[in-house]
Amino acid sequence: MSTTFNNMTWSFSEADIPWTEGQRTYNLWHSKLGKDRLPGRRDFTPPELSAKALPTIMLVDVESLPAGFTVRLAGTAIVAMMGRDPTGMAVTDLRGGDKLAARFAALVMQARPYLALDLPTPWPNEKHPSYSVLALPLAKDGKQIDMLMMSLHFGKN
Repeated sequence: MSTTFNNMTWSFSEADIPWTEGQRTYNLWHSKLGKDRLPGRRDFTPPELSAKALPTIMLVDVESLPAGFTVRLAGTAIVAMMGRDPTGMAVTDLRGGDKLAARFAALVMQARPYLALDLPTPWPNEKHPSYSVLALPLAKDGKQIDMLMMSLHFGKN
């Protein structure tokens, strides 16, 4: 039985996001939604995101389905947790990348954000054995998703 979609929900509100920077990122994304229009990357500027959020933000380019995803940017906290900078890497080349690509493909097909809580980190880390992620779709034309923005939170057991 696949665990790819465990602890993942499509129906949530700000109150369901258990970390402050995730709530702020979600609210910012939500404030930029238009009627039948998704926000694009150009709708966001670094100053709009708090300084605490930036190290835990990841941007992923959507190139093709089902698994055409490339890391465009990874915040410094993500790089530190992974032990390397994944910028420019195909998502499927990351540890646990097949599950990530499946989740990302589902997000593109659903065209709505998801929240996944308390996922086991796919890389060894005793200090933070789990993470949570808010994944948000972006579309420069407002319709076709071409990028994903993630806010990550690293948990402690």
